[in-house]
Amino acid sequence: MSNKREQVRQPGLPANLYIFLPDFLSLLQTLTLVTVKILLQPFSSYFIVKDERKIHYEEVMTVLSKRLKLIIPVFALLLLLVAALPLFGSPPAAFAHITLEVNPGLVLSVDSESMITGVEFKEGAAQELFAGMDFIGMSLDQALTQIAGHLKEAGFLNPEDVVLLAVHPAEGIPLEEMTVVSERLEQLVENHPDLLQLAGRVETVILDPALYNAARKAGLWPSDYVVLVAHGAVAETITTLISIMDSAGISGQHYNIFEAYMDLRAAGLSEADALEVINQASAITSNATNIYEIASDFVDMQEVGIAFTDAIKMFQLGQNIDQNIFTEEFSTLTSDLIDMHEEGISIEVALEALRMAVAADHSLEEVSTIISAFIDLKEYGIADAAALELVRQAIAADPSLETFEILKQEGVTDEDLPDEDMPAEANVSGSAVNAQQASTIALGAVPDGTVVEVSSGFERGIATWELLILKPDGSGVEIYIDAATGKILKQENVPAADMQDEDMPAGTKPAENKYDDSLYVDYDNYEYEYDKVDKVDRDDKNNNRGGSKRSNEHDDE
Repeated sequence: MSNKREQVRQPGLPANLYIFLPDFLSLLQTLTLVTVKILLQPFSSYFIVKDERKIHYEEVMTVLSKRLKLIIPVFALLLLLVAALPLFGSPPAAFAHITLEVNPGLVLSVDSESMITGVEFKEGAAQELFAGMDFIGMSLDQALTQIAGHLKEAGFLNPEDVVLLAVHPAEGIPLEEMTVVSERLEQLVENHPDLLQLAGRVETVILDPALYNAARKAGLWPSDYVVLVAHGAVAETITTLISIMDSAGISGQHYNIFEAYMDLRAAGLSEADALEVINQASAITSNATNIYEIASDFVDMQEVGIAFTDAIKMFQLGQNIDQNIFTEEFSTLTSDLIDMHEEGISIEVALEALRMAVAADHSLEEVSTIISAFIDLKEYGIADAAALELVRQAIAADPSLETFEILKQEGVTDEDLPDEDMPAEANVSGSAVNAQQASTIALGAVPDGTVVEVSSGFERGIATWELLILKPDGSGVEIYIDAATGKILKQENVPAADMQDEDMPAGTKPAENKYDDSLYVDYDNYEYEYDKVDKVDRDDKNNNRGGSKRSNEHDDE
């Protein structure tokens, strides 16, 4: 904090007070006699009996008057001394306080005439550097000159140093009047080439007294938060930030919090939104560095176009999670949300996918694995609800998530793969789209064609209808339709020469090798050759953006 040493002027009594002292004592004696007489007047009809003599009231007053003439001067002198005590024990009223900081720091209290009335030293080098110096009674000009000399001699004033002069009013003095003091300081620097200009730059700033006091209570000096003032932060905002730090028990890392606030504001967040992020972040961690990183995650979300009202919902994901784990993995969760956003997935659906993944894995270690699987399903053209349901089923099939690497790639386990001996209807039993509906959908894509073959299967882990359509020119079209949604997943042309088959009339027979071998899955290796390039592209994008921790082990086993 600080070592405070109030140097106080010891003025004597003003000279004119001695001139009028006799008259003052005479007046005091008269007033005392009148007072006593008034007090005794009600008893004037009574007598005082002493030594069997009756003494009349007038005699009593005569005796008292003689004694009072001796007592009153003594009493008056004591009263005068008591009245003069404030002149001996209290400094002249301060008008302003000037905090000077380079590395050592001190606070100079000045009166309205810019005379030094008190000094307070910042803990550290200042106390030692200025020990023995008596600034009280000096003019501000003289004090700053001596201070600059000592700072230069100690090596604290160099061309790269910045001298901060922060001004705040004394109690009861309007803030507006500090402009006079600030201008006075600037004049002193301007008129004295050697005064503080030994440093690279001198900055003068006026501070709100409430802000100054709140900051000092938190152990902060003006140099700690003047950067916020320079960036236009109002006193109320800085006080709120200090209050947040105080409530969270943050100390010694204030700059991280202030920098986080400035980054959020620079990213386009309003003052209230920036404070909300820092406040919620401080509720889950008291580490200022972690709060700064969380703020950086919000900057990332802002930059990719995620609205603040959606981004702030990220904190809700940690309601039932260990706060330390949630803090450590917050950046990963943010990266997952950004990945889904960049894949065109709506924020509502993306947040639902994250909630599902977090609920499935409170350690948050496999959340990115689950989200990666969901993104894969969406890239295959699966509708939101269907993709979420497939991931839910995969989680339900293996709550431990130990085999989710396989599920991530295929959407099913080996046991779930279609049985070649089963009829087509059986392979997709219970699907929303039956074979007849799939044929209608396929003919909608090829109006002049004829359905010559219908089969069921799994395309990249998704239950599908696979139809072969014969066109009038003898060529064909293979169409793959999602059995759950009816969406056409893939459509490929088949040359007329490949449409020959001994079991079909000429011109209508699909060749035995009509399917491209690259479309088949090697279930021993779980590897899709035609998907590698697309996967590598997306992984490169994630790596270039930085921060994404999505797992892509299924690219190369």
